[in-house]
Amino acid sequence: MLKTTLSYCAAGALDLLFPRVCAACCIRIREPAALCTDCAVRLAAQINPSYCGCCGEDVGPFLLRDGRCPQCRNSRPGYARMYRVARYADAMRDLILRFKYGREPTLDAMLGDLLADLVAGCRELDGVTAWVPIPSPRRRIWQRGFQPTRLLADRLSLRTGRPRCDALRLIRRVTPQKLLHRDERTANIHGAFGVRRG
Repeated sequence: MLKTTLSYCAAGALDLLFPRVCAACCIRIREPAALCTDCAVRLAAQINPSYCGCCGEDVGPFLLRDGRCPQCRNSRPGYARMYRVARYADAMRDLILRFKYGREPTLDAMLGDLLADLVAGCRELDGVTAWVPIPSPRRRIWQRGFQPTRLLADRLSLRTGRPRCDALRLIRRVTPQKLLHRDERTANIHGAFGVRRG
């Protein structure tokens, strides 16, 4: 009885000193969840299994042909297919921006678990033997204090049992993707990465 009372008092003191906040919108929450109810509902609305494997946009299932939307059917990207957890908007966008720019590397567990759940549901990804994070420029790592893609790859490795492999290196400087229009992003990273030797 005394132990239970003390643990409640300790939990209350921690809540006073370090109040729980929603990982997406930062409002105070009482429940020991990462998201408030509103953001959890908004995030769930962003998850749609029917999306283009080329551009990532939501598409009705009857418009997809070979996994591509009508706008992407004739395009030839430098990859076989892209996968995503949710549309980059609303609560998902808020989470990613807080993770990358809000200096909140602890969100790696939540975002990494969302990725791991996606991997678990995709048979096409069963053959993946390692997780390769896209390297960030040293200056951005220094500014943030961490490398977001490496943290996510570490979480994926932990959840899936497949190792992280730092196989890529940055060859040239790139403009931050957030400053560019969607059409400019592919050109921005074209030729920016190479395979690490050894």
